[in-house]
Amino acid sequence: MIGRLVSAALVLLAAVGVAAAQQPEAAAAGAGTGVQQQQPAGAAAFGQIGQTIDALAAAWPAQEDESVVPEAARPLIRDLKRQALAIVQIGLDGCSGCGMDERSLDRSVAAEFVNRGVRFSGADASATRGTLRGAKIERRGNQNVVVATISVAVPFGADDAVYFFERGDAGFKLVAAVSADGYDHVSGAQSVYGLQVSPSDAEGKWFAALVTVYPKAAGAAWFTPRIRIVRPAADPFAPTTLLDNDKESLYAQGKFNLAVASDNVALRFEAGDYWNAGFTRKKTLVYHVGADGAARLGPLAPNAAGFVQEWLNLSAADAARWCASDPAAAEAWRAKLGVPGVYANLVKDEGCGGRRTLVEVSVDASGADLDAAARGALGHGLFFLVEKSGDDFRMLQVGRERPADCK
Repeated sequence: MIGRLVSAALVLLAAVGVAAAQQPEAAAAGAGTGVQQQQPAGAAAFGQIGQTIDALAAAWPAQEDESVVPEAARPLIRDLKRQALAIVQIGLDGCSGCGMDERSLDRSVAAEFVNRGVRFSGADASATRGTLRGAKIERRGNQNVVVATISVAVPFGADDAVYFFERGDAGFKLVAAVSADGYDHVSGAQSVYGLQVSPSDAEGKWFAALVTVYPKAAGAAWFTPRIRIVRPAADPFAPTTLLDNDKESLYAQGKFNLAVASDNVALRFEAGDYWNAGFTRKKTLVYHVGADGAARLGPLAPNAAGFVQEWLNLSAADAARWCASDPAAAEAWRAKLGVPGVYANLVKDEGCGGRRTLVEVSVDASGADLDAAARGALGHGLFFLVEKSGDDFRMLQVGRERPADCK
C-alpha cells in the first residue's frame, strides 16, 4: 500500500515537472525556513520541499518594493505549490477509511506535512514570503468533489492554489487546478475570496465558481475581484474557462454571497456606484452555465440608470443581447466610453412616454489620450434611451442628441 502511494506521488511530481534533482541545494542550516532540518527517510523522493522553501527564502529577500517578485523566485513558487500538491495527494490516498469526510481527510493531509517536517506559518505576520501558510481540505457544495487549497505566503497576504479531486476506485484523482504561476508582481497572485462547486448534473459534470483578489487588496475597502467559472478538462492544469470577469468593483465591508446550482451562479455583493464616486449599490450577477460558456442573465438592474451602468460594463456579446435595435451603433458608443481616461456621470433620468426612460450622462474626456476629433465626437454628454421589458430593460438607442419625441 505504502509503495503504491509513493509511486503515485512520484508520477504526479514527474507530470508537473518537479524533481529533486531540479531543486537547489538547501541554504545553510535552513535559517528562517519554517521547516525542521531532520527530513524523514525518502524525503528526496518528494522533491525536497524543505530545500525549495530554503531556496525561495534566499531568492526573495526583503526589498524596498515588496510587491515585485524577483525572477529567481517565480519558478520556485510554482515548484513549492506542486510539491505540496504531491503531499496532499499522498494524504488523501492514505486515508483509506475516510470516505469523503473532509475533517478526516484534512487531518490525514496535515499529518503528511508534519511527517516531512513542514510547519505551516499560518497568518504569522513575520512570514511574509515563501513559506507555506497552510493546506486546507474541504468540500464546497458538491459531495463528490474534494477541494484542496494550498496557500503560499507572499507580501501583503497569500497566493492560493486551488485543486479539485474526485474519488474513484484507484483513489483520489486530480481533475482541475486553478493557480497563478510565473507572476512578476504580487498583483498576479490570487487570494481566494469566494469558492463554490456546483452539484453534479445527470452526466456527472460540474463546475467551480471562484472569486479571487490579489493579496494587497485583501485588506482594502475596495478592490476589483476576478470572477471565474471553470470546468474540468483533459489536462487538470488547463481547465475549461467558462467565464473570466475582472470588471467589477467590490466593497469589502459589505455583504457578500456566492451561490451555485447545477446550471447557474449567483453572486450578490455591494458594488461601486459609477455615477456617485465613493458610494455603493447592491448588485447581483447571475449567469446561466452551459457546456461551453456562461451567459449573463437579467434583470441587470432595478432601474433605468442602473441598467445603463450595467450595460456599459458588459462584454460586447452580452451588450448586444440587451439592445432592441442597431447593436453595432450602440457598441461604437460603448467603445468610445471604454477608452481609459473617459468618465461618464449621471445627469438625470426622465420618463419619455410609455415604458421608456431617457438617461442623460455627462462625459469628461479631458484626461484621455485622444485626438481632438475623437474627443469632439464624444462631446460633453450622451443620451441613452431605454425601455422597460418585463422586469428588465432594453437599450433602444445611444447618441449625442436628445430624441425628438423626448423633448
